[in-house]
Amino acid sequence: FRNFCKLDVVRVSNFRRDVYAATLIEDGDALRFEVHGQAFLWHMVRCLVAVLELVGDGRESPDVVDALLDVDARPRRPQYLLADERPLVLHDCAFETLEALPTPDALLNLHQHLAALRHKARVELAKSANALAKLENFTVRRRDLAARLEIAGAAAEEGETGPEAVPWPAARALLLAATEA
Repeated sequence: FRNFCKLDVVRVSNFRRDVYAATLIEDGDALRFEVHGQAFLWHMVRCLVAVLELVGDGRESPDVVDALLDVDARPRRPQYLLADERPLVLHDCAFETLEALPTPDALLNLHQHLAALRHKARVELAKSANALAKLENFTVRRRDLAARLEIAGAAAEEGETGPEAVPWPAARALLLAATEA
């Protein structure tokens, strides 16, 4: 997995790792990548996710994964950005020789910390939902919208008339369609 990590040649000389399973799971609007293995290299999962994103976006073909695993054919790690660490979650660790028995106080502290984080996230979600809802009341000038659409290569139809102001929901739909085209 040398091509799927941030190299640390001072401390690491063996880049072979056992990966027991790697799975992409549809989870609502998102994809969840689960990887099970015995030890991971520095930023290995972020590199794996970065390459999978490149494949998913169509910027690399799926066979790039096998090609990158062949370190004899590809002796240098290609240049690609690491995946953002914020959505990555270390879900579980298992040790055959260790049985974790946390104290009640440690679990209570962890519970309270996680509940506070959840509350803060809910507040932020409510604030952003409120702001998005308020956007629905805005309008944009028709000429500004036409200029922006022209920049995106999706000019408004010739002779289009109507009120000087376009409701944001209608303008948003046109802008999103233009950026996806």
